[in-house]
Amino acid sequence: MAPASSPARNTTARAILSGLAESATGISGRMPEALRRHTMQAIKSANTKPEMAVRRMLQAAGYRYRLHVRDLLGKPALAFTGRRAVIFAHGASRLRPRRTHAEVE
Repeated sequence: MAPASSPARNTTARAILSGLAESATGISGRMPEALRRHTMQAIKSANTKPEMAVRRMLQAAGYRYRLHVRDLLGKPALAFTGRRAVIFAHGASRLRPRRTHAEVE
């Protein structure tokens, strides 16, 4: 998979954005399907900032764990197999762009 800053990915994003006018549904708050798909594919599911912070704390405390265990339901971020415990570290994914201060008022 290409990194987020690769020319192929930027070209895809530009192509999707240029087609917004033709494919927009006209309903406020809705994204065209192609743009929604592109946005959702760009969201990371592993190694997010909150997950990395938890991992650093646990590693410093001396805990050992397994990462992203596919055998467990929900594929937890951290699994303590000997203790039969898991941690789900949900990242701060942004499904919508941040609103500016002017838009909030």
